[in-house]
Amino acid sequence: MNKFTSLVQYDKERNAYSHACACYNLDNQYDSIKFTIGASIGNNFGLYEDNEDEVVIDEYLYLVCDKTIIDTIKLNKKMDPTTINIDINKCDKLMFYIPCIGPKNNPYTIYDIIFYNK
Repeated sequence: MNKFTSLVQYDKERNAYSHACACYNLDNQYDSIKFTIGASIGNNFGLYEDNEDEVVIDEYLYLVCDKTIIDTIKLNKKMDPTTINIDINKCDKLMFYIPCIGPKNNPYTIYDIIFYNK
C-alpha cells in the first residue's frame, strides 16, 4: 500500500491546476484508515512565497468510500500537518479528492497512510 500520496496536479502548458485525487482499491478488507496531511508550500516545491498579508483560502479534502462522501476535512496552505483517523467500514473503493478552486489551489501531501482491520 502506498505510504505517500501527493495531491496536486499542475499543468505547466496551461499554467493551471486541476482537481486532485488518489484512489485505492481496498477489496472490502479494512475497517479504518489513519493518515497525516499537510500543506506542501514554500521551499519544498518552490511554488509559493509565504506572504503574511495574503488571504488564506480554505480548501477541502473529501474522503469518498464507494461513491459516498464519508468525511470532509478543511485545509489551507498554512496548516500544520494533521493526523486523521476515519472509519471506512470495509469499503471497496476509497478516494481522496480535492476539487480545484481556481489559480490559488495549494499542493498537499498525504503520508503515513495506514489501513486497519478491527
